[in-house]
Amino acid sequence: KDGIIYLLKDFDYYQSIYNKSILVHELTHHIQWLNGKLAMTCEEWVDNEIEAYNVQEKYLIFNKIYPDVKLDRFVKRIRC
Repeated sequence: KDGIIYLLKDFDYYQSIYNKSILVHELTHHIQWLNGKLAMTCEEWVDNEIEAYNVQEKYLIFNKIYPDVKLDRFVKRIRC
């Protein structure tokens, strides 16, 4: 909303690839925001979340971490 990504003070993204993937997910939202892809409706929010989870999943796979489930599976179940 304001172009700032807030993380917990003790958020460990240096040591943990999975935590880095969370940062990648949030950076995807920041890029969406910069490109004017704002989530004004439930459908737009779902689309943005699916895109961010897909980018996060690709980052994990690139780093040889293979999630047991599709990260966006719960978002895809949301009905607006």
